[in-house]
Amino acid sequence: MARGQGDLFGMVKSHDDPAVVGDAVMRAVRSVASRHHEFTTDEVEAELTDWTIAEPRQIGPAMLRARAAGWIEPTDRTRPTTNPRAHKRPKAVWRSRLKNGS
Repeated sequence: MARGQGDLFGMVKSHDDPAVVGDAVMRAVRSVASRHHEFTTDEVEAELTDWTIAEPRQIGPAMLRARAAGWIEPTDRTRPTTNPRAHKRPKAVWRSRLKNGS
């Protein structure tokens, strides 16, 4: 549906509210960090199946908040993204501090 088009219930937003998405990203980071020893934002984005994110860079601030909360820590490694829109650019690998009491 094109931007600004209506549906059966009125106008359809092109994306979800950034503040609400930010909270959802934090929940996704915690969920992914609870299941994986190491991960990138690709895994976090995959967790957000119910959200339309207007700006993928919204994930970065959530990663920094999760780091400040002690949930994750950066590594010195990267790996190519699995997101075809990002053209295999390298993404930072994060280490969980939640998985198995790490």
